[in-house]
Order: sequence, then structure tokens, then C-alpha cells
Amino acid sequence: MSTTASAVQLGIFCECASFRQALGRALKSEDSIERVVELEDDGGSGTASSAFAIDVLLFAVSAAHRFGEDALRRVQDLAPRPKVLLLSLDDDSGAALHGLQAGAAGIVSKLARLDELLRAIQLVHAGKRYLSRPFQHVFADRYLRSRLLDAGPERLSKRETEVLRLLALGSNHHEISRRLFVSVKTVDTHRGNILRKLKLRNNADLARYAIRSGLIDVAAEASCSE
Repeated sequence: MSTTASAVQLGIFCECASFRQALGRALKSEDSIERVVELEDDGGSGTASSAFAIDVLLFAVSAAHRFGEDALRRVQDLAPRPKVLLLSLDDDSGAALHGLQAGAAGIVSKLARLDELLRAIQLVHAGKRYLSRPFQHVFADRYLRSRLLDAGPERLSKRETEVLRLLALGSNHHEISRRLFVSVKTVDTHRGNILRKLKLRNNADLARYAIRSGLIDVAAEASCSE
């Protein structure tokens, strides 16, 4: 195999040995990959990881195996420190977001073709970020929701956002009080603050705002009630 100036020394971690080995065989044949090592742990001090300096660590992640601080710390102990590209095995957006917050440079969907995976590896190796299309949509939606919730003269607190959603779904003050373990008076105070911050008038306005901001998935709520 001939290598190029941008050839990557790649580490692969996946708890599923057969998948890890198959992925390793596929990537070893690519000219843009100089060398591949399969890690049997998540980037720790195993002998495989110390065989050569890893440029990019392809880290398979799922809801069952979240990319936590301990795993990130072990990856950061490698010298030089590799850039981390997550490979989502179940496309769980929560696990993906957790991994990105922990310091990963990008994430590739399990549905990605080999050419997309190689492009993501090269971009991360070059110091850039990469998000597969499914995650672009998820995180774009999250961003838009946060901007809508910040659009008022004052930002809603986490608890006020919870109360807003429950009010929009039709819950009364007593139901919200029991669900959130707060007093009815506190619920009423939160409602007043929400109306004031968002410059709304009543619960109908709250419902319209919650739908527009993505706090309520109308289709999902309708299917749950059937």
C-alpha cells in the first residue's frame, strides 16, 4: 500500500470484536490510511495503543456505551493525543452529544458509506469537525430550539421550560405540582414569569409557542394519546 503525505495512523475501538476486525480490514486497504491498530480497550494503555502514535481514534459509541469522562481521560493520556472521531452504532443523539461534549471532533453515522467515513477521518485529522447528515439535522434542531427559547427579553430557566411544556400539553397547576414536586403556588409563579418573559397572554399562547419552538412534537403526542 502506498501512503500519501496526509496518510493517517488510525486506531479503532469497538467492543464488538468481529465488527472492529471487519472495519479494520476495510480501512487497511485504503491509501489514505497508513496503518490501523485495533484497540481492545477504549484507548487506554494497552500494548496495541502504544505500538505507534495514533493520529485519529475511531471510537464506536452507542447508548449502551457512552463516551464518558473516564474514557476521554484515557484517550488524552496517549502521546501525542489523538483526535477522536465517534462512530455511532445506534445513532442515539444523546450519546452522540455526550461524546462531542467530552471532546470528540466529529461523529459518523452507522449508515455512512466507506467514502464518507474516509472523508470524515481526513477532515478530523486536518483539525476540522465532521457531523454526518442525521446528526446535522438533530443538532440544528437543538440549536433552533435554544434560540427560540432565548428569543424573549429574558431567558427561561430549566424549570420554567418544564412548566411551559406541561402547560402547553394541557396539564393543570395541581398536576404539574405533583409531577415536579413543587407547590401549586410555585407553579403559578413560574407561569407568571414565563408569560412575562415571553410577552404572552394565556395558555393558548403558551401552547403555540411550545409547538413553534419544538418543545412539543405534535405527531408524537397524538400517537401517544391513541
